[in-house]
Amino acid sequence: MKVLFTSDLDRTLIFSTRTKLQDVAYEGIEQLSGRTISYMSKVTYTQLSELHNMLDFVPVTTRSLKQYKRLTLFQGALQPKLAIVANGGIILREGIVDEVWQERMMRQMAALPLLYEQLPGQFKGDFTAPFVLEVLEMDNLFYVLKVDGEKLEHQELTRFQSQLQRYGWTCNLQGKKLYVLPQFLTKGLAVDYIKQQSMYNWHVAAGDAALDLPMLALADTRFIPQHGELAKDSLLHGFPITPKESSNFSEYILRKIITTIKNKNEKGEDHDKSII
Repeated sequence: MKVLFTSDLDRTLIFSTRTKLQDVAYEGIEQLSGRTISYMSKVTYTQLSELHNMLDFVPVTTRSLKQYKRLTLFQGALQPKLAIVANGGIILREGIVDEVWQERMMRQMAALPLLYEQLPGQFKGDFTAPFVLEVLEMDNLFYVLKVDGEKLEHQELTRFQSQLQRYGWTCNLQGKKLYVLPQFLTKGLAVDYIKQQSMYNWHVAAGDAALDLPMLALADTRFIPQHGELAKDSLLHGFPITPKESSNFSEYILRKIITTIKNKNEKGEDHDKSII
């Protein structure tokens, strides 16, 4: 049985100091300016090590390439064969950028009605608004605006999104980060490309936020934590919510995947998509 496991990282498999649980043992997996800023539970770390040779695990993240490479876990012994970063804009194969995919992305970026480098000028009032604390450039593909939620008004966000759509762009607010992306740039687009390269009996996906929806929609089995953005509007997307949060969620879903694969392999069966 050939299995594909595509998973978001932050707040799905890895957690910050603020979001990790107090009574769980963690492994630090990301350092910045001399301090640890991201963690994975030691149980999840062990489970991923066990899964390393059981399936194709593909991290799928909105992190930039530079931010992804700060995750020491995925640069060493547990480096995945494939990884998707920059919300689908970059695909890594054995840590090397997939040039075919890169060229495709560049062609699509060049075809936008408003180019990446033109966006801040066209929307200068929004990029420099009082609620914007910082603007991050993400691999020349999209922007992340760190915002003050108390100053950001819903009507302003609605207006901004409406105007962006005229130029082939969109925005998505996640907590204190406002993602400004080309409409075509989705995690699902990159995952679909990977699935076209190989046949899988079972595709499992996990994610907590709206930007994960295009990836989740492609999967046979979906895991969504109860702590995530998607859990708040489950009726809108119709996907079931897993009643676990933080690292309890990551440990739970990996245990389910490991158990299912072992049981099916012992019986010599292909995966029954109704089993989980």
